[in-house]
Amino acid sequence: MTTAAVTMLAGPDILPGGCVHVRPGGVLSRVHRTCPEHHADASCVGRHADGSGLVYWCPDGRHHLAAEHR
Repeated sequence: MTTAAVTMLAGPDILPGGCVHVRPGGVLSRVHRTCPEHHADASCVGRHADGSGLVYWCPDGRHHLAAEHR
C-alpha cells in the first residue's frame, strides 16, 4: 500500500474526483492514519469508487491524502 497526497483545500466534505463518502459512523469512518507531511491524525472520509483505496482528511494541512492498494 502506498500513500500519496492529493492537494485540495476544499475541506473534508468535498472529496477528490472519483471518490465516494464513507458512511458516517460506519467501520471505515473509524479508520485513521497519520499524515506523512504533518504527523496529524487523519480520519477516513471516503474511498475510491473503483475500490482501489481510501481517502483521508488531514486537519492540520487541510488536505486529502489517499492510500491506494496495488
